[in-house]
Amino acid sequence: LSQYRRLLLDSPNDPGLHHTVALLYPQVNQPDAARRHFEQAISHYARTGPPEALVRVFFDARQLFPELAVRPAQLVRIASAAEQTLQFSMAQSVLVELIERYSSAPESEMAMLRLGRLLFEKLEQPARAVPLFEEYLRRFPNSPNADHARRFLNDARRAIM
Repeated sequence: LSQYRRLLLDSPNDPGLHHTVALLYPQVNQPDAARRHFEQAISHYARTGPPEALVRVFFDARQLFPELAVRPAQLVRIASAAEQTLQFSMAQSVLVELIERYSSAPESEMAMLRLGRLLFEKLEQPARAVPLFEEYLRRFPNSPNADHARRFLNDARRAIM
């Protein structure tokens, strides 16, 4: 741990180092330090990292800190990374969290539409997608994406029949 901390002095923006340090701190009974380094790793990877790394650090962080609060924009990036790496159930849970925890955030609108598409197109659950598209259209009737939502809603309804 002390060696990695010294490396961080030279490379404070290295998300891989923050991730490693975050995994080590709980072993020396310092959960607050671990949490801070997970937050740093997520922040850096959400901006510039490969999707696989972002998904891995988020998964590790949530294993140790299930209640770890992540900003809406970062949750959007994590959901995208999970979809890119074909981890659809993780993408689903991240989008649900974003919609429920940050319902008034601007990111919530797109998260709802993306969750509906994910359920319909990737997870092949049109019956679960229909209420999301309907709710989206109730909440955001004048959205520039409303026509897309209507099209997805109609497609999902047809898939159920």
